[in-house]
Amino acid sequence: MKISRLFHDKVKNEVLKHLGLKDYFQLNDRLDGVFFFKKVLKNSIGIDLFEKQYQVNLGKNSFLNSNPVFNFNGDRIYILTIFFDEKIFIPDLEVDYFFVFGVSRDFFNGRFLGKVSMSKINLLNSEKVNTGVLSYLCEFNLSDLEN
Repeated sequence: MKISRLFHDKVKNEVLKHLGLKDYFQLNDRLDGVFFFKKVLKNSIGIDLFEKQYQVNLGKNSFLNSNPVFNFNGDRIYILTIFFDEKIFIPDLEVDYFFVFGVSRDFFNGRFLGKVSMSKINLLNSEKVNTGVLSYLCEFNLSDLEN
């Protein structure tokens, strides 16, 4: 699915306003400005794709409030947005499902990759040997996702 330039501009304008900057050039001059913008844009794209995929409005009134945890159809869900070429790392959160969306590195293409339930994650974790403390709950491949 194509991500419009208009969507990019809406996110960029909100980030600029939040940081008290006039234009994208000032954003580039800030050490963390571009990183912050790309993080907000990536999360916002995932949430927007979810809303389009399932034809719902999650009631998110700001791109900056891009907490991707929502209640949907009686379940607590997490919308995880990754780049297409990234491994999928599931954060250690108390949710029922993780919905995974992929986005291109230029942020102009994205799509639904699949979902995974917490019970499937627990099954995957029980099959693996834990060799250390990780900041995420599970790592898995696209083939482990449900459509």
